[in-house]
Amino acid sequence: MPKSLSNHGLRHLSEGGRGDGQSSGFLKPLGLFILLVSVWVVLGVAIHLRDGSTKYRSAHADHTEMHTGGSGELRHGHILLVGGLFGVLEVAIFVTLLSLGLRRRKDSGGQGWLLFFGGVVCAGVMTALFLSYRQYMTASEPSFLGPFPTPTSIMIFGIWLAPVIFVVLYVVFFDRWIVSKDDLKRFKHILEDRRRRAGKTS
Repeated sequence: MPKSLSNHGLRHLSEGGRGDGQSSGFLKPLGLFILLVSVWVVLGVAIHLRDGSTKYRSAHADHTEMHTGGSGELRHGHILLVGGLFGVLEVAIFVTLLSLGLRRRKDSGGQGWLLFFGGVVCAGVMTALFLSYRQYMTASEPSFLGPFPTPTSIMIFGIWLAPVIFVVLYVVFFDRWIVSKDDLKRFKHILEDRRRRAGKTS
């Protein structure tokens, strides 16, 4: 296939499916860059605050060949807020990257608000995880949510399941947000044109 046909066809397919000619997303690439810089800053602060020592560990009462981590408050209390902020920023980057890969159409079905809702849910679950762990570290008796300690339950049933929102959005709105029927027809036309040209040059 001639290079000019390939570039023209792919450009035509991409531009034709955008509806209003604008790429979708909550934030422009500059906003994504700001989020990335924020993550770097948070990681730098975490590295600076973490002493990296093993002074909190102690021998296990029953299994002498093992060690226990000691007080979670002593080990993690000083960087817990930084860790929570890092988690929320990761969710923001994830949602932003998803939005940049979508196409904005008049019939997008509230694309931006639905993605924003999914991001808020994931960030809320992440925040709940860190708040519950903070309480778990200082409590005299561990609290349980279902069969596990509260932070563990939030990790298993919250962190793992919250992204299902984006899977559902992907399945339901695939033909409006990702590739529409018109896009498939356009792509098929490009392939047929490619085969015709290849047949003429062979």
